[in-house]
Amino acid sequence: MGLLLSAVVATLTRSWIVAEERAAVERRVEGLHGALVQRLSLYEQSLRAAAAFVRTARPTNLREWAAFVDDLGLAENYPGIPAVAYAPVVRRAQADAFVADAHRQGLPWFRLWPSVEQDIMVPNRFSAPVTPANMRALGFDMYQDAHRRAAMDQARDSGKTAITGRVILKVDIDSEAEPAFIAYTPVYASGTSPSSLEQRRASLLGFTLAPVRVPTLMSFVLQTAAPDALVRIYDGSDPAQAKELHVSGGAASEAQWWRRDVVFSNRTLAVFYAFPRERETMAHVLPWMVVGLGAVASLLLAALVAGLSRGQGKAQALADDMTRALRESEARFRAVFDNSVQFQSLLDGEGRLVASNPSALALAGNDWERVAGSPFWEAEWFDVAAERERCRVALAETLAGLPMSLEILRHTADGQEMWVDLSFRPVLAENGRVAWVVAEGRDQTERRRREDALNRAVDELTRSNQELERFAHVAAHDLQEPCRTVISYAQLLERRLEGHLDRDSSDFLDFLVGGAHRMRDLVADLLVYARIKDQSAPFSSVASADLVEVTLSELQYSIAEAGAHLDIAPLPRVLGDRTQIAQLFYNLISNALKFRDPARIVHVALSARRDGAMWEFCVADNGIGIAAPYHHRVFEPFQRLHGAERYPGTGIGLAICRKVVHSHGGRIWVESQEGKGSRFLFTLPVA
Repeated sequence: MGLLLSAVVATLTRSWIVAEERAAVERRVEGLHGALVQRLSLYEQSLRAAAAFVRTARPTNLREWAAFVDDLGLAENYPGIPAVAYAPVVRRAQADAFVADAHRQGLPWFRLWPSVEQDIMVPNRFSAPVTPANMRALGFDMYQDAHRRAAMDQARDSGKTAITGRVILKVDIDSEAEPAFIAYTPVYASGTSPSSLEQRRASLLGFTLAPVRVPTLMSFVLQTAAPDALVRIYDGSDPAQAKELHVSGGAASEAQWWRRDVVFSNRTLAVFYAFPRERETMAHVLPWMVVGLGAVASLLLAALVAGLSRGQGKAQALADDMTRALRESEARFRAVFDNSVQFQSLLDGEGRLVASNPSALALAGNDWERVAGSPFWEAEWFDVAAERERCRVALAETLAGLPMSLEILRHTADGQEMWVDLSFRPVLAENGRVAWVVAEGRDQTERRRREDALNRAVDELTRSNQELERFAHVAAHDLQEPCRTVISYAQLLERRLEGHLDRDSSDFLDFLVGGAHRMRDLVADLLVYARIKDQSAPFSSVASADLVEVTLSELQYSIAEAGAHLDIAPLPRVLGDRTQIAQLFYNLISNALKFRDPARIVHVALSARRDGAMWEFCVADNGIGIAAPYHHRVFEPFQRLHGAERYPGTGIGLAICRKVVHSHGGRIWVESQEGKGSRFLFTLPVA
């Protein structure tokens, strides 16, 4: 009887201790997983901040980007992130201009790699901190890598941050590489994520991105949350098919593993946690002690009483220690939960509120009793019926096993609009069903206000530019008629007074007519300049040889007067605006004829060669040339290097050429020495 009683007591004691140990471990797992999720959330927020910086500040050089990233303090605040970068969307027709801009901004070695033949490219334009490793990655077209491309497409279409699977970073190719993934956040021209898929694709500017070295990240998380924990992380939801991102060292053969998931918009990371078991826990020792004491009790009743007393004391002490450890673990978890600035709630398998942190309760008047146990969508923080219904539908999807996120509108106590980015993440039980749902919200009101203010400023600036263009066009058009009137009446006066004017009066009339002619030419060029629009569309296939033939016909008098010899090579078809390209050829060829050296026979040569997605044209002459300090100035409006008496003109011709080339996504430059002729080169898209 005594042995039977001892066996029963031993079994009950062991079951109780095992249950308490399991509960304590589960609490530690939840605390550790919460620390990891919160850390990844901070990393995502840094990418959203970088996206807002791109939209508002419009950085144009690496120095501005590096200053912003330095303020983030990656080494101190974001362990595991070696760089934060920006990669714009670049089309093939824009590639040359894109590279040229990087060269002008102090990166003469910048190039697009591994290829420039793609229709759409997403190259790394800015990356900081500025280190040799990060500089090696500049110009890399990530859109040519299938893994990176899939993540970028998902981020673009969803408007959310998306990640790759396990990758080898370009900055780690020459060193011992750590397992990593790359997170991409889309940057839209409209600021906020557009409502439809088509609008999101059309308004995409590029991506902010950050690689995350998972071992470095986990070293930081474990050091601060649970140094003795064992962790395994896989880059997919099925560990059998996924790749390892992190595996802790240490003995884990006897450890019990607990699975939790980290859900992104396109990928679920499977995370397993464990804690090493002690060789002999009380769950093993105490039951045998009870059996031993029971055996002794069968022989000696007095020893039984004493043994039971001692066993009870030890069990109570163990229970007290475990209870204290459990409370400490719960206190740590509660500290993270209660002090989070995000709105966090825990829901049961039916979507009812089980717990909410103070940040979430503040939205419901800090009255937990009023909302406890109620369906989440019926809580008081939803005051707009349509938003409440959207929340209910999204939560229903999560209860079916799908993570969901949405942006909702509510109103504060004083009637102000408040925008909240709300997400639901399912927690699965061992049977695969949803046991819990973690609801998390972030206040996005200030971000939306800044984006709205920025969008209004952009709209106002666009409106002002359009009004200025219309004014310039109308003003230039209306000035033509007074010029014609002055010329006509001055010439009429000259004919009527012919023979009655002295030399000075005749010169005065000549000056008047000449000035009016120059004014008319200037107004005409201003009209041409104002009509040119950036990235004019739709472009069509244009035969450049035909345009040059028409230009030579129009300039035949000037060619004959100069006694010029022209050498025209076979010319290709290009993609562009026929009228603008004709103006481009006219201005460059007429300049070659005008700025000639009287001591030499005039030679003008026109040729073209293929350069990737562009044709590079060259208009060469043996004229008076241009000194090196003026190579850039000649393309500015009204910049003249010679007097109008010797070389007549308005000073706008080359400015028109530059605007035409830029409107086609190309670039234009001059190679020249004073007295040794000039070579004007420009690029146009291949048809």
